[in-house]
Amino acid sequence: MKYPHQVVIFDLGGVVLSSPHEGLTEYETELNLPKYTLGKLLNYNDNDGDFAKLERNEISFNHYCTVTEEKFSKLHNQSGQQAFSAKRMVEKLEKYSSTINLAVVEVIANLRSLGIVTCALTNNWYNIDSEEVLSAAESYKLTTSQHKEMTTELRNHFDHFFESREMLLRKPQSLIYKKVLDALNVDAKNCIYLDDIGQNLKPMRELGAKTILVKNVEEALKELKEYYEIK
Repeated sequence: MKYPHQVVIFDLGGVVLSSPHEGLTEYETELNLPKYTLGKLLNYNDNDGDFAKLERNEISFNHYCTVTEEKFSKLHNQSGQQAFSAKRMVEKLEKYSSTINLAVVEVIANLRSLGIVTCALTNNWYNIDSEEVLSAAESYKLTTSQHKEMTTELRNHFDHFFESREMLLRKPQSLIYKKVLDALNVDAKNCIYLDDIGQNLKPMRELGAKTILVKNVEEALKELKEYYEIK
């Protein structure tokens, strides 16, 4: 059977991987901070913010930690509290987004068996000890063996793997989606894109893709399986 959507693109964190958000909550508890304090500090939705720059490999991880800790100090009195560490905050995010959802992996394998092209498109960063912004190849040399193993395992589940840190763009910038589509040599109308963040879906939807907002992974998988008649 020929399906009109021959390409399925998956976000990683919160879709293929566990959600990183619990990491912020855990660290807020450790620091005795009000809920959402670190979410506001991270400011994920600000495409011009420091975290966005980190995900586009425009600033080094060390630089991100320095400016974020300075920002935290200006906003919060740490008297009587454990000192805030931006490195620890980001590593909490990494910890909570390191579990692969095997049910999703199984569906990806089923899609590939049907001849459907599967892709990952993720916003990510290099957590390496450097004051300089290094190229992807140089950064990879300094990446921990644990992260290399994780990335290799993830890549093996997909036909294509796109990372913001390598593309120097991040979702929801429209150009990152266009570059992915160009690399795949496919029209957006022939793609399904899954993400757990609504604003990341909007540009692809506007380009003509079918999009699925992943509020519940099980429900999203059910929709995919029904569409492709996977049992």
